[in-house]
Amino acid sequence: MLFIDKNHMYTGCGEIMNISDYNNKIYNFLYSLILSISIVAASQLVIVLCNLSALIFGKTDNLLISCVSLGIGMFIPYMFLTHGQIQRLTKRNLGLIFSLIISIILIYLKKYDADVVIFTYTIAICEECFYRGFLQKILEKRISFILAIIIQSFCFAILNHSAQPLLENIIYRWPAGVILTIIARKYGLSNSILVHYMHNLLV
Repeated sequence: MLFIDKNHMYTGCGEIMNISDYNNKIYNFLYSLILSISIVAASQLVIVLCNLSALIFGKTDNLLISCVSLGIGMFIPYMFLTHGQIQRLTKRNLGLIFSLIISIILIYLKKYDADVVIFTYTIAICEECFYRGFLQKILEKRISFILAIIIQSFCFAILNHSAQPLLENIIYRWPAGVILTIIARKYGLSNSILVHYMHNLLV
């Protein structure tokens, strides 16, 4: 990086950039990173508070409590962003139908415990809606698609799975978040839900 004058600099990629534009890009990136961390932290806090509230009031159905908590903390923000609109059935959202059919078959054949299937299905829906459907779109309003993917997938891997080993999150879950985002963008959110759901069931 070479400064040409007090207002311009050479980026090293054959591009001369206005310093104020460069500073704006840095600001937007840092702002988006802090915003993402704050949003994810707020979501996780809501989930924890919902679980605690249920326990305080004597609710003992762990599956129901967990599913409702995830829905409040992750799915509702997505519905708020999309104004509660539900897309009509197309090739881009058939994945949601397929994953539901798979769930019913697995429960019927007793290949998996019903609670495991339902909770895994709920996790896939809520996490995909929150990270790929909500956070990604929020970030793209300020920064590029690529930078938004990097930050959003980072939050998914490091913050959402903070209980898992850090190295495992960086090597495995961060790239997985990127792949799921590309699937959501190219083939629709419901198909990233399907891939996420099948992965969680099989791994």
